[in-house]
Amino acid sequence: MPITRSARPAPTSATPSVVATLSLISLVPMAVLHVTGTGLNPVVAPISHYVFVPGGYPMVLLGSLLLAGCGLVIAADLIRRYGSARARGPLAAAGLLISFAVALILVGLFPTDPPGSAAGAATLSAIIHRIGAAWSFLALPLAGVLVARTSGWCRAGHARSLVGLAIGLLGAVLIFLSIHLPLALAGSGLPAFGLLERIGFAFLIGYLILLAVALRPATTVAPPAAIRVPAREAVPVLGGADRNSVEAA
Repeated sequence: MPITRSARPAPTSATPSVVATLSLISLVPMAVLHVTGTGLNPVVAPISHYVFVPGGYPMVLLGSLLLAGCGLVIAADLIRRYGSARARGPLAAAGLLISFAVALILVGLFPTDPPGSAAGAATLSAIIHRIGAAWSFLALPLAGVLVARTSGWCRAGHARSLVGLAIGLLGAVLIFLSIHLPLALAGSGLPAFGLLERIGFAFLIGYLILLAVALRPATTVAPPAAIRVPAREAVPVLGGADRNSVEAA
């Protein structure tokens, strides 16, 4: 009799749905500011300049806190799964995600300088804001690479996507900084800085969702069910007297 194995669903995780929900909600404040901040050109002005429109500061802070919450949710999931085993890779990824969340919180708490400020006279708030933003774009893909290479829960297809997109994001960030920083020090900047930053944040949100989905447990194969063999019926053994009576008959 052939033995078949049946696929059973692994324990479900709420992390992907929570991260997707928070990420999509974080777009709402940006959309509202995009509509209300009519004096800013979204192609040129960075997202951080929305803080200077009426009601902009709490909206920017809310968006930063929601994205920071995504990083903390994924970090908590990694710690829950691998904390007892003390797996270095996933726990290091969790640490990077916590630092990613802290960086985004600082981005929201400390606004950049207003438009028209001198490039070489950045305030302490602007310096903290810029460092936090730069680190968030570096920490997230690094965490994704660690998860893809060391997590036994991560599916093969998702692992390849995490590594490939992380390499692309890190390369884009390094190219962007190598071009933008010299221009910023010279008192100018990229003409489409705002557009590039918005594309980068859209990519960052998508990567958060991908990272959360990649940690979703795959279906596991159930062990083969035990085959019940019916017990043989007992055959009565005839004794001497009974045998003689049978022969006589």
